[in-house]
Amino acid sequence: MNVRAACRMGGNVEYDVPIMKVQEYSLEDIFSKNLLLLIPFYIFSHEKEFKVYNSIEQRLEELQAEYQDILKRLDKQQQEGMIGAFDKHTIIELSGDVIKEIP
Repeated sequence: MNVRAACRMGGNVEYDVPIMKVQEYSLEDIFSKNLLLLIPFYIFSHEKEFKVYNSIEQRLEELQAEYQDILKRLDKQQQEGMIGAFDKHTIIELSGDVIKEIP
C-alpha cells in the first residue's frame, strides 16, 4: 500500500506500508515463518464455518484436533527455547479471547 501525506513545510511525502493479509497464511505458514502472533487472527478464518462445526460432529472434531495441534506445536516451540512461557501463554490467551467473541 502506498501512502501519501502532506508535509507541514510544504510538499508531499510518499512511502510504502507493507500490508499482511492474515487470511492468506495457512497454519503451516504461520509456524514455518515464525508468525506465531497471527494464531489468534488465524482463528477468524474458521468463523464462517462455526454453524457447520456446531451441526456436524466430525467437522467439530477436526477443528478441535487442529487446536490441539496448535497447542502441541506451541509446547514444542517452548521446549526448544524458540518462545518463552509468557509468549505461549499470551498467544493461547488471545486465541481464547477471539473464540469467546465469535458468535
